[in-house]
Amino acid sequence: MGKSASEFSPTHCDLMSYFRQANLDMFWSKEPSTVAGSLSAYKHCHRNRMLKGMPPEIIPQGPYPIGDPYGMAIAVDLLVQSQRPGKNSKSYTQYDSVRKLRSGYSNFFAATPVFNKGFSGTDDTYKIKSSKGARFDYLYGKTESQFFSWFMLGMKKQMGQMVNQDMGMSMDLLLAILRHYDLELEDPDLDPDRVRTIIVCGAAFVILFAGALRGNEVLYVERSELVKWRQKGRTDNADTAHVVVLLMGRFKAETGTRNFMMALAYESASGLEIGRWVHLLSALLKMEGLSKSVGPAICDADGSLITAQELNAELHDMLLEIQANSPELIASTIDVKFKYSINRSFRRGATTRARENGVREDTISINNQTS
Repeated sequence: MGKSASEFSPTHCDLMSYFRQANLDMFWSKEPSTVAGSLSAYKHCHRNRMLKGMPPEIIPQGPYPIGDPYGMAIAVDLLVQSQRPGKNSKSYTQYDSVRKLRSGYSNFFAATPVFNKGFSGTDDTYKIKSSKGARFDYLYGKTESQFFSWFMLGMKKQMGQMVNQDMGMSMDLLLAILRHYDLELEDPDLDPDRVRTIIVCGAAFVILFAGALRGNEVLYVERSELVKWRQKGRTDNADTAHVVVLLMGRFKAETGTRNFMMALAYESASGLEIGRWVHLLSALLKMEGLSKSVGPAICDADGSLITAQELNAELHDMLLEIQANSPELIASTIDVKFKYSINRSFRRGATTRARENGVREDTISINNQTS
């Protein structure tokens, strides 16, 4: 990178191996058939010119300038990061995680005066405008070079993309969790903090499943409105009885802070007592005086938001206990902490359940896009 390398320097030799790997990744971005085809086409052009007495065009292949105008150092950063223990493997970090370094660098660089001057080196702003009025920005920076684009593609091809999807939460499994909670609540000597945890987490799990929500969206349930609407929908008619859940926050594919009102069946045909758990949470919030202020319903006793990590920890504790006592619900070979999460397990399970019960795909899509 502007310094003379020494074959006697261990650091330089190690760095050179990363340079070589980055170059190999760049080469691997193209399929062998594509490279062979390009070379063949170039040879045809060369031969045709010779036949017609024209001098062949020699495309310069170097030398490249001393320095790092094309992003080699950032490529090395990504390669080093890929060798560190990752979330899904102790031997390496997967591509989808490593590539975020490129995004981070690009976003950081985009905030600098150098980027905003752009390729012209002036303060003028340039955009491309299509015939239909769409506008496009020029991309500028080391991570936009041809070398870096080919390197990223080659790295992706060599590493592959490992996707570990959450397993869906089945209705039987969710009901088993809730039965376990009910048994705990029957203990008159149960610690009050545990009682609170059961009510909050039980309600969160039920709302996640019944609303087919993403994990973070259950944290948008707003407590003052939840308590205010707690009696709406209560009726002796089982076909129309429902419970109202209000969410407030920034939702995926939506602009700004939005409010959503969900009307959920008071009790499902399979025995999921949605209304009961929502009312337990409402009563707790009202008793603690938290319903007087706007804030998250899935909260600690002081009104602060419970994190997704805390919900996941409680979920995993329950699933591990069920796995130990009811292997027919969770096989002993399943890594519970790896395969179940509030992020997607409840939505995936609810969506599967809806399909099994004949709910139309467009109805499922509308709900999942809104929530």
